[in-house]
Amino acid sequence: MGLDLGVGRYPLGQWIAGQRRTYTAGTLEAGRVTELEKLGMVWSEQEAAWADGIAVAKQYAAAHGHFLPPTTATWDGHPIGVGEEREGGGAQGSGERGAPRGRPPCPVGGRGEDRGAAG
Repeated sequence: MGLDLGVGRYPLGQWIAGQRRTYTAGTLEAGRVTELEKLGMVWSEQEAAWADGIAVAKQYAAAHGHFLPPTTATWDGHPIGVGEEREGGGAQGSGERGAPRGRPPCPVGGRGEDRGAAG
C-alpha cells in the first residue's frame, strides 16, 4: 500500500503552502492554527533556518570565543565555514580569512573545531 502524499487532488506541499499564506494573512481560523501547531507546523522556513543557524553560531562562539569559522570548519558533522574568502579579509593567497581584530586565528584542530570527527 503506497503513501498518498496528496490532499484531495492537491499535493501536500501545495496545501501546506496555502496554509502558510492564510496564516501569514491572518485569516487562518484559530482552531486550524492549533491543530497544525500540534503537528509541529513550521510557519516560516526562513525563521526556522534562522533559529537553527543562530543556535549553531552561539555554540561555536561559546567554544571559540568568536564566530569566524575557517572555510573548512564543521559542527556536529555539518559544514559551517564560508565557502569563499571575503575580498581583502584573509591572508594573501592562503585561502583562510583573517581573525577578528585582537584575536589570534583559530588553530586547526582547536577546541570544538569538528565536533563530529571521530577521535
